[in-house]
Amino acid sequence: MKLSKIEKATFKYDDAEFTIKELLSGDILDIQDKAVATTIEIVDVNGEMVPSRTIKPSSMTERFMVIQKCIIDWKNINSADGKELVCDSIGKKTFCENLPEDVFNDFYKVLTEERKKLSGVVKKQAEKTVKN
Repeated sequence: MKLSKIEKATFKYDDAEFTIKELLSGDILDIQDKAVATTIEIVDVNGEMVPSRTIKPSSMTERFMVIQKCIIDWKNINSADGKELVCDSIGKKTFCENLPEDVFNDFYKVLTEERKKLSGVVKKQAEKTVKN
């Protein structure tokens, strides 16, 4: 089995440019592991005590981790004092924490759509490879 190369895409948002990569299975598992809280309760079902699992995602943690793992480069992202933010974990944390909530939500929607487009491209390439 040959591992596929990581696919990338670039998109613009406002006056900035972002380069993203497809989230691989390990990335997704890591996000799910860290961003989802699982609780187990014992509930009475027809006279039997049965474990019941509740899964509750932490949307902020999930969004932050998606940005950490998905965005691999950016251009024209500046801090409040006008200094260019480096696209590393500290810069991404600063980016996430300092955008107004409505702007962050809008950006995250655009990011999600761009990720879906990239996943579609990767899926088509995989299907083409299987056919050949």
